[in-house]
Amino acid sequence: MLRRITPSFIRQGRVPIRSLPITRALSAPAYSSSSLLARAHPPARIQASIVRSNPSQYSTISEERPTKSASSSRVTTTHVIVPEQLDRRGYVHGGDVLGWMDLSAACASGQFSGVACVTASVDAVHLIQPLRLGDLAILTSQVTRSWRSSMEVSIRVEAEHMLTGRRTLCSHAFITMVAMKEGRPTTVPELIPEGPEEVMMHAEADLRRSERFREREHRSKSKDSPKVIRDLRSYSDSLSATHTPTTSTSSLQLSRSPSTRTCGFLPAELTPADSFTESAETVLPAHTNMFGATFGGQMMKWMTQCALISAIRHCRKDLLLVSTDRLNFHSSTQVGDMITLRSVVSRSWGSSVEVYVTSESEGIGKGGSNTWSNDAFVTFVAVDDLDRPLSVPSLIPASAEEERMWEGGEARRALRLSQRAHVSADRG
Repeated sequence: MLRRITPSFIRQGRVPIRSLPITRALSAPAYSSSSLLARAHPPARIQASIVRSNPSQYSTISEERPTKSASSSRVTTTHVIVPEQLDRRGYVHGGDVLGWMDLSAACASGQFSGVACVTASVDAVHLIQPLRLGDLAILTSQVTRSWRSSMEVSIRVEAEHMLTGRRTLCSHAFITMVAMKEGRPTTVPELIPEGPEEVMMHAEADLRRSERFREREHRSKSKDSPKVIRDLRSYSDSLSATHTPTTSTSSLQLSRSPSTRTCGFLPAELTPADSFTESAETVLPAHTNMFGATFGGQMMKWMTQCALISAIRHCRKDLLLVSTDRLNFHSSTQVGDMITLRSVVSRSWGSSVEVYVTSESEGIGKGGSNTWSNDAFVTFVAVDDLDRPLSVPSLIPASAEEERMWEGGEARRALRLSQRAHVSADRG
């Protein structure tokens, strides 16, 4: 049985890097499920071959850019878990954790580049274990690769029990940041890896970056998912008489009572329309960075909150956020903009619910035109009071676009399970 060779094995001296075999890169079709899995977490032998076949890439110092070590960017932040951050079951909201990860990445990239940075994309995030009251959230961030103006940052989230000091892995992700100066991207130092683990992550970064570009292009060409949201929005507008507005200081939730349900009864099968949710948020100064643009973490928090409502409407059970797929920020939002978020359940399995969520912005003085911001797939698991999985209703697509999005769920799920296994394998 072959065992995956991870950087932790190399760090522990169990596998000398020079002993790893060289192999050719994969040449699978761009969007087959097997190629997605391989490019998301390439085998260690492929990673090592990249280092060996391009030694000058790691030894040549650029004449155009100054150089810095990866360790010079390392930042550790600690958050004390307080009751205000908990849901009704005593766990920290997943959106808060995503926000902390984004801020931690901004600190590491800013320390490395010497200028303020903005979020360009967030790779898939898997929440392995929830944070509870009495824990300390320890976030460790470090730049793993730099290009002309962008940097990839690795963020590791651990829970430390305040009384015992025991630490457990909660999550790990890669966030891409762009250095900004006077409102424009600016050059950043070249990163020089030190040690086998940093060299390995440096080599993997190009593969991850290529996959980000491929997925971004693929998603930009896909019309089915946004059309599902537009169709359901029109359907929701036709039911405006049943809308129940709930106002708060910064948001307005628009909801409807699903016509397929009666009080106390949960059907075995539901359509995407039964979970449609629309939410509006106003960007306030507290939500933005020094450029007046909305923090990427704040946007992720709003999106996961909207997605959670859709998931609850689908199953009416307690839910845990377990993952968010890669999120690309197509356009920035500013103070005063109104952010409209829409979400709908796109697929369900035994105990898990996948939700598709989008965001659009409408700026003051822009004539009422909406600008597409980003979209993502978010996954929740239904649990009981003891965190045991509970079954959820099946989803029945009602249109051709919903059918295609439903069918694509299996490939998305396979990729998530592979990524989650990879993160779990590096625990401790």
